[in-house]
Amino acid sequence: MTFLNSVFLAALAAVAIPLLIHFLSRRRIKIVDFSSLKFLMTMQKSKLRWLKILELLLLIIRMMIIALIALAFSRPALTGRHTASHAPASVVILIDDSPSLDRLSAGGTLFEDIKRGVIEIVDMLKPGDEVTLIGLSGETIQYGPYSDFDRAHETINAMQSGFSPADYRAGLTRVKEILDNSHNLNREVYIFSDFQKTPDWENDFSDVIDKNYRYFALKYTSDNNDNIGIDNIEFPSQLLAPGEEFEIKARLKNYNDKAVKGRLVEIFIDGEKRAQTSIDLKPYGNIETAFSIIPEQPGDHHGYFQLEDDEYGPDNRFFFNFNIPRKINVLGVAESPADARMLYNILGRTETGYIEFSGVNMSGFSQKNLDLYDVIILNDISSLSPGNINNLSAFMKSGKGLFILLGRNSNIDSYRQFLEETTGILVENPVLNQPTGSELSYYPLKQFDLTHPIFSIYSPQHLETSEIPSLKLYSYYPLSGGKSLADIDRSGSVLNLSDNRAVIVAGFSLDINSSDISVHSFIVPFMIRTTEYLASSPNAGQEYYLSGQSVNLNLPADLAASSLNLNRLQNKSELNDHTNSVDNITIEALRGAYGSFVSIPHAGYPGFYVLSTKTDTVAIYSVNHDSRESVAETLDSKGIKNRLGEDLVFIENQTDISETVMQAKFGFELWKYCILLALLLLIAESILVRKAR
Repeated sequence: MTFLNSVFLAALAAVAIPLLIHFLSRRRIKIVDFSSLKFLMTMQKSKLRWLKILELLLLIIRMMIIALIALAFSRPALTGRHTASHAPASVVILIDDSPSLDRLSAGGTLFEDIKRGVIEIVDMLKPGDEVTLIGLSGETIQYGPYSDFDRAHETINAMQSGFSPADYRAGLTRVKEILDNSHNLNREVYIFSDFQKTPDWENDFSDVIDKNYRYFALKYTSDNNDNIGIDNIEFPSQLLAPGEEFEIKARLKNYNDKAVKGRLVEIFIDGEKRAQTSIDLKPYGNIETAFSIIPEQPGDHHGYFQLEDDEYGPDNRFFFNFNIPRKINVLGVAESPADARMLYNILGRTETGYIEFSGVNMSGFSQKNLDLYDVIILNDISSLSPGNINNLSAFMKSGKGLFILLGRNSNIDSYRQFLEETTGILVENPVLNQPTGSELSYYPLKQFDLTHPIFSIYSPQHLETSEIPSLKLYSYYPLSGGKSLADIDRSGSVLNLSDNRAVIVAGFSLDINSSDISVHSFIVPFMIRTTEYLASSPNAGQEYYLSGQSVNLNLPADLAASSLNLNRLQNKSELNDHTNSVDNITIEALRGAYGSFVSIPHAGYPGFYVLSTKTDTVAIYSVNHDSRESVAETLDSKGIKNRLGEDLVFIENQTDISETVMQAKFGFELWKYCILLALLLLIAESILVRKAR
């Protein structure tokens, strides 16, 4: 036991006052024998004995009343083995400011409740104490230390919820660095959080937990978990071109144990609502909803899905952006003049619209700056040198498109390892020398994937489109791996799409000695749509990030500026209007082995971001809420203590934090019970006095 106000123990000396009064008030009685009262004294002897006992009992009660009042003012407490002293304290408060704390509560949001709790802890501090505040969302931000608690109040009131999940390990590591350098005897750590069950809690924290510190976990949760969130979006494989139908899907998830009916979902493109639908969801269920739109103009487009408001707002929007190329720069590479002329006749004519075609032979290919092109076509190239392979690998890694047509002249051994390692497509030995004019040379390509954008114009709903003819193949290479887009009826696939790159490999070429493909009208839309598809692939949905992720963007090869502006836009119909941006920071361009790029350590709040020079837009990307923050499941006290130590003091949704913390720090206080017992003794004393009279 200890006394929190031990100075009042001196008041126990007042216990002697009733005793002094008792002795001083005793009367000196002169005894006179009187015979006629002798029998009366005998009769009253037993009553006098009771009065003496009563008088002694009253004396003891009065002394106890004074003692209990003195003890109450000295605040006795039952203490444990980690009881704090009254020496100055270094206090570090970890504040979970992740998006999950934006859930609604009776006091507004959970984050607002946490801020009020943090202020209550600060108000408990005494002169000589110091407090440091650390936000856990994104980069752990330290505020303080403060010995001026008014400044700490200002910081707390100004804090806003962050954009990414809480990093508890980074926060606890910072705590250890701060308190290890503290000279104060008492060292306390307060963690304010909803203690959402995230992968971060699967880590071992023993190396950043110090048993010499006092840990407090203050958990804040909401009873109402009505929440539906947009978990992810998907851009199906499609061709992006003006007037082409464009589809986007959203996956929605119910995080509640109750079914949901008729919840509204809307899609906005370039600031305008394009469509809406309603959905039903089972408890903890998932559903996918798709919208189709037809963008009429090339260029950058942006949009978002939106759900009706619920108890948790951050996951009710999902942002995306896509680009319909204004111009596709295509580099065609061929060795023979006939093959080069064939590519030019298909893609180099003005009627192909926004495709800008350039042709080159292999000797000139090595001198080309590949960063200037969106798609490269290799038509019946005999072999690839190590330098060619390195350049093509870097080209593909940047997300650009490659179309390889293998013909009679192709030395397949120079392709095999390169294709297998970079695209996952395997090339088998060629089928050669079918007799000219023989029926065995004709292959009906019955297994075209008509769901793929390249061949969708040949699907049954396009009645005006001619059928794909039987093709004469004098030599071809069977393919495997990736996704098959065209199978021939006897030897398997001859057109495959890589699973991990914007690469298509054809087991045939446009060489008339290898096939008659180039003489069919089929070849023009096939080559144009293949080029458009390969140019579209990196543009649809590839440039969105989750809040807190690192962002790395490749810059155009012809960009001269070394400093760029990064802006976050909200609810803007024109991405080129940066006047009302909510963020505006300068980003330095970095130079890498394959060109310039920018690196941003942490993607910020959800929304649209534009990287620009003073005059031009350089890159656009979207940032979205991390769906892990939507999960309502939290750790209980046992789970928290398993990770942070059994001596941790756990407080959940506590309205009177200061009393609980004081009790945990200094023990179980008994002053209330002292006052109660003193009142009971006072009542007993008044009853006994009445009896004595």
